[in-house]
Amino acid sequence: MTCYNCQKEIQEGSRYCYHCGAAQKPLTPPRPARPLRRSRANKVVAGVCGGLAEYFELDAVLVRLVWALVTLFSGIVGGAIAYVICWIVIPYREEESAYPVPASR
Repeated sequence: MTCYNCQKEIQEGSRYCYHCGAAQKPLTPPRPARPLRRSRANKVVAGVCGGLAEYFELDAVLVRLVWALVTLFSGIVGGAIAYVICWIVIPYREEESAYPVPASR
């Protein structure tokens, strides 16, 4: 294994380089970038909370509850305006085809 900082050879699986002391980065691959989209399947009004829940990998009920509480405690007008802005700005997710296209022979 090679240290990413000093490029010297270190023991496999080391968390720190014993030459320069730099902490080694984990070997997990980066997550692919994904766009924020409103949900078509998990929606009550416009799919904004469902889309946020899918983006942040949370439960949609939790996101709706937090949105409702923030709206109530910060003034109903502010939360409603923020929801309408998200409704306008965040596009719908591209719908997956219900009928798969057969592979060509």
